[in-house]
Amino acid sequence: MEISCKRFGNLINSSYLCSQTLDIMKNVHIIINKVSILLLMVIAVLICTATITACAGHDDEIIKKKETPNVIDDDDDDGDDDGDDNGNGKDDDGGNGDGNGDGGNGDGNGDGNGDGGDGNGDGGDGNGGDDGGGIKAYITDTLVYTRNPLLTNLTNYNFVYPSTDPFGNEVMLSGTITVNRRVLSDKRGDGLVLYNHYTVFKDEECPSKGYLDIPGLLNTTLSSNRLIVISPDYYGFGETADKMQAYCIPTANAHASVDALIAARQLLKKGGFEWDEDELLNVGYSQGGQTAIAVLRLIDEQYPDIHITRTLAGGGPYDMGETYRQFLKGDKTGMPSTIISVLLAYNEYFRLGLPRSSMFIEPTLSHIDDWLLSKKLNVLQIDNKVGSKGLGSYIAPDLFDLDSEVSRKVMNALNSESLCQGWRLRQGENVLLVHHTKDAIVPIENTQNLYEFLQAQGTGNVELQTVNFLSLGIGQINHVTGAAAFLTYINRWIRQHYGY
Repeated sequence: MEISCKRFGNLINSSYLCSQTLDIMKNVHIIINKVSILLLMVIAVLICTATITACAGHDDEIIKKKETPNVIDDDDDDGDDDGDDNGNGKDDDGGNGDGNGDGGNGDGNGDGNGDGGDGNGDGGDGNGGDDGGGIKAYITDTLVYTRNPLLTNLTNYNFVYPSTDPFGNEVMLSGTITVNRRVLSDKRGDGLVLYNHYTVFKDEECPSKGYLDIPGLLNTTLSSNRLIVISPDYYGFGETADKMQAYCIPTANAHASVDALIAARQLLKKGGFEWDEDELLNVGYSQGGQTAIAVLRLIDEQYPDIHITRTLAGGGPYDMGETYRQFLKGDKTGMPSTIISVLLAYNEYFRLGLPRSSMFIEPTLSHIDDWLLSKKLNVLQIDNKVGSKGLGSYIAPDLFDLDSEVSRKVMNALNSESLCQGWRLRQGENVLLVHHTKDAIVPIENTQNLYEFLQAQGTGNVELQTVNFLSLGIGQINHVTGAAAFLTYINRWIRQHYGY
């Protein structure tokens, strides 16, 4: 089924006049990309000049801003803590297997860690359970939107929580919990939303930094309802901004998201919030769509006590190997920064040991650190510096030869992260997949392959919606309009399901 151009047109209203006027650009490429970003912001009724400030004198005394991060006091828990001030210990009524050892993920490799393989396992939901012990999550800041009148009813609670890095080692990650004024006043929501953000390269654009541009669209829209939104930063942002991000590595990002969900539930309960615990939406677009499906896989395989009401995933690279093959075949992509970042992340976290000179050519080769790894530039800024959509202008020749040693290592790593093989939907799962048929950033073959894989199992209710409006085939527009359609499907389902 396709969403019509007429329906899309109804989304555009006078809020367009409130958007900032585009600066005069130096070339057509920049203009196209800026227009595509502006288009999605208009559709979501956001103003990109909206800002947030730290909450001063906020009247909420349940979850407080902490000037110095401290472990949340859980003396009122069901169990008694035996750990030290850093939360390294054991809760008599919680725990994973042998009592959480050091850090809430069992003993690192043993009984409390499930299979002891990926550092997360299935012991007590990976964080010592909802009422377990070990290192605790804690609130770091309380933030409120103060400038944009459309967003002043939203409050963010930034938090830090225990999880694992892409190697399976214990690490503290960050994220944010977003509630609106009604939920804050009543201390009750209709359910939880796990929002998996899509591609960002600038640290200031991650959820815990309160960014109100593209990565926050779904967060902001969903929080306008009586839903509590949980948004992880992923490894490489926020608390771990000094590390290379695990870009498009679904297994690593799924652990970050599920651990954020578990930690946020703990914090919300300690803060006196209530919600319908049978209501959990798992959503994401682009990289976030990939993460949402990886979250579904992880929960279905390792967390039998967590039930997802519906997973909504759009425009995601679910088959990383096939995606890369498509790009090599066409020698182009609408977003060069993503290809470069995928190669960097997989080389780093799969320990491929490839020198940068075997993957990139000049001038990109000399600017990996300042263009990408510095996390000071956004997607458009990086793409403009790379200066070409042709892969041959920044990718080394050996990567075009799939029989070369370099290509074989890369492809093996990419194929190992495919979400289109090797797992099974839990009986009765509900999944909506959305993709633009002319997406130049993430080929639609990804969603087609995933849909066929899941449908063939016959265990879940899987729906595919394709989008085919504004198919201009230039820049990022088709990917962005696909996101706009994805947003309409989410809002439609929420209205129908919750009666808003």
